[in-house]
Amino acid sequence: MSTSTLVELPADLAQGIDKLVGVRNRSAFTAEVVGRELKRRNQLASSQNA
Repeated sequence: MSTSTLVELPADLAQGIDKLVGVRNRSAFTAEVVGRELKRRNQLASSQNA
């Protein structure tokens, strides 16, 4: 399941993403990177609480 949300990015970040993956792949790239970071932070939090 997915949902639509508006995320404002600084222009230089958006341009960097577009150069790397193209405008049509911006959402997929952002979802992948955010997913990885959430997983990393959750793992870090779990290890600190152990």
